Amino acid sequence: MKSVRLLILALLAVSLVPAAPMAYNFSYQSSKGLLAGMLTGELQGDNNTVVVSSFSMVTFNGNPGPDLPFLYSLVEAFLGPGPLPPVVSLDGLGIDFLACSGPLGLCVESFYFAPAGSLAPVGIASSSFAYGFFNEEYLPENWSLTPKVPEPSSFALLGLGVLAVVVRRRR
Repeated sequence: MKSVRLLILALLAVSLVPAAPMAYNFSYQSSKGLLAGMLTGELQGDNNTVVVSSFSMVTFNGNPGPDLPFLYSLVEAFLGPGPLPPVVSLDGLGIDFLACSGPLGLCVESFYFAPAGSLAPVGIASSSFAYGFFNEEYLPENWSLTPKVPEPSSFALLGLGVLAVVVRRRR
């Protein structure tokens, strides 16, 4: 009985640890081809919005893209200062980011998704991709964002941590 209580306490302690950024696979099927890759971000309390912290392994029609370490809210970048983070959503309805090769004004290569109703909601400007440059209407049904499945070793580490807490408490 005592070990069950300790196990419950250990699981509660693990659940109170703040959420770490999570990896997601993303893809968007445009009229010119498939933009895909991985992004890292934090899922917000609405369980739909992800604040993006990085993009990696971005490809367009299978061609690797450039490194794009600078991230902005597209709305904030062009309409003025404000505390708007770059965001995407699981359902594709809330999306607003600009991923750039350099700071604003020096951004040579990029891709972006703007909120619905914008003049050019989806665009790629990159000579690294085979297609190069285009923009078009954004279609939420063409967007896919799925959490990347954690490796089994992550679960093993969590199990070992819980076991260590239980054993230590027993002593």
